[in-house]
Amino acid sequence: MKKVILYLVDYPLDIIGGAQGSTLEIAKALDFKRFRPVIATPYLEKQIDIGKEIKVIEYNNDFKNIFK
Repeated sequence: MKKVILYLVDYPLDIIGGAQGSTLEIAKALDFKRFRPVIATPYLEKQIDIGKEIKVIEYNNDFKNIFK
């Protein structure tokens, strides 16, 4: 059984910049036979193709209220 690695990010993943590129590179470097990377991002302006090994999910970006 693969272990799920969850990356919870507070920036849109499809607007490529420093942090977005780093998150994708870290996820792509995992051993896909042992791990299943999942990236949770606030929203996507456009669909991005990052391969079938990495799952991208969207969430409501008002998540900061959870921690209050």
